[in-house]
Amino acid sequence: MQPAFASLSLLAVLALGGALVRANVVTTPPLARFIGAEIRLLDTVVLQGSTSDDGSADVDEVWDYQRAGLTYLPGPGFAALGVAPGASSLTLASAPRPAGKGQARPAQVTVDVSYGGTVATADLRLERVPGSAEPGRWRVPVDELDGLFARRTLTRSQAAALKRPGRAK
Repeated sequence: MQPAFASLSLLAVLALGGALVRANVVTTPPLARFIGAEIRLLDTVVLQGSTSDDGSADVDEVWDYQRAGLTYLPGPGFAALGVAPGASSLTLASAPRPAGKGQARPAQVTVDVSYGGTVATADLRLERVPGSAEPGRWRVPVDELDGLFARRTLTRSQAAALKRPGRAK
């Protein structure tokens, strides 16, 4: 039985009195990269999710995993939100706008996808994943993802490695 991580077969061929060894190597894709994701309200993790890939996706493609199936389960601070068990949607919201003209509402909701960027916003709409095998799965709706896309914070190395640097959403 061959190991699951790789298989190796060698074929030795003798040619003209000298030994020539040719290796036929079959390998599996590189080790997977773990991608953790969190949604925080006031620095408290309320939802968390994860996925993995082969490491070839750039920061924009990793962010888009949220469109393709990266969903979130309740985290340590979720119970304190008091969400009704049958709720189909949820909006996480920052504190109200401070009194006074020109005061911006604080951005206290954070979406952090490792290898995909981080964004802080004043509020975030979420929807429950219908028909999920695990009750309590949530996702960020596509229109919310589009609005957050351009405001993400990336590292310099992530920005330099973008495959399509001019992409807007």
